Amino acid sequence: MNVELTIAGLSCAILALGHWFVGRRVLPGLRSERMPSSPFGPPSMTVGMVRFTWHIVTVVLVAFATLLVTLAWVGDDDPLTLLLRWFTAFWLVATVTVFWVARRRPRNLLRLPVPVLFVVIAAMCWAAST
Repeated sequence: MNVELTIAGLSCAILALGHWFVGRRVLPGLRSERMPSSPFGPPSMTVGMVRFTWHIVTVVLVAFATLLVTLAWVGDDDPLTLLLRWFTAFWLVATVTVFWVARRRPRNLLRLPVPVLFVVIAAMCWAAST
């Protein structure tokens, strides 16, 4: 066991928990009437992008916490395979996050190719890990 990586992983988990908790208080107050439009669409699209960004930061923090703790606890296992499969899981969770944020306006998924690219990245990481 690597103590430094365990502490780093637990620190990421604490950051993720704090980020999620603050988001639960801030995100419901975001209204499209108070947001500007963006080059990608109307104010409602801007709200969706802010929400997605907020959620994906939490996902990244949880993913890094998981990776660091896993690396701390695995012995002589193949770290390359572990890392590539971790990336696969991360990109699949990121894809789910895109769909979760767009659940109120699914047609917004057609504007940007984000979920398609996330799935392609996940598939390529999985293929490289085998």
